[in-house]
Amino acid sequence: MSTSNPSEKRSRRRVVGTAAVLTALTATITTLTIRSTAQPSSASAPHDLPNRATSGRPAPHPTVRPNPIDPATRNPAGDAQFRRTAETLQITGTTWDPDDRRGALVRVYDNSHLVAATRASARTHQYGMTAQLGEGAHAIKVVTLNAGPGTAGSRVDGHTTIRIAPPWISAYQGNQAIAARMLARYGWGADEMPPLVRLWTRESNWTTSAYNPSGAYGIPQALPGDKMADAGDDWQTSATTQITWGLRYISEVYGSPSAAWAHEMDQGWY
Repeated sequence: MSTSNPSEKRSRRRVVGTAAVLTALTATITTLTIRSTAQPSSASAPHDLPNRATSGRPAPHPTVRPNPIDPATRNPAGDAQFRRTAETLQITGTTWDPDDRRGALVRVYDNSHLVAATRASARTHQYGMTAQLGEGAHAIKVVTLNAGPGTAGSRVDGHTTIRIAPPWISAYQGNQAIAARMLARYGWGADEMPPLVRLWTRESNWTTSAYNPSGAYGIPQALPGDKMADAGDDWQTSATTQITWGLRYISEVYGSPSAAWAHEMDQGWY
């Protein structure tokens, strides 16, 4: 049986205890290191937070998608607004084609003729352009072209009809201006307005309530006055209705205001 010095036993116990403490401390540090380098779970991943800033930079502006797109058709969607100043037409709106990353292509047609085109912003999907219009009637249509596999080649964003009167019409006011704007319906131009002015100035002074004891009534002095009911139920008070009837009568009977005025000068009536 061996014997040991009591001081040696105490020294061995201290060595064993120190080793155990070091082993436990190393295991703890290893565990902490593994946990600190592990990836977060899908439940806490940052990708499910939209517009999250990274590397100290601000989040990008979100893309605006103004109209829902039918996934079955993938056709563009948009709108258009119109504003006219003299002969300049301004067209603005918002449109989006899900298959055109450059921005949807928008075109403006005037009486089926292409007059303007542009691309909408790829980010905001807004667009704007101008078109110059001349005298006459203009059927305006704004379309977005389909860049992808949609079921339609284009989508109509908006349409309107604009009529631009010739400059000479602005020289007339009131009821005479109403008549001036109607002359083109019969193929008459500016040269037919002066004889018409003289004719109806002599007949009624362009007054809707002008009455003659013979029974003639209104601006064109229809005889009897209720003949003008063919042009509208408001024939007794509406300058537009009376002028509509009067111009039609002149066209059917004399062919033009100048011919009607010549008859007035020759016979004293028309």
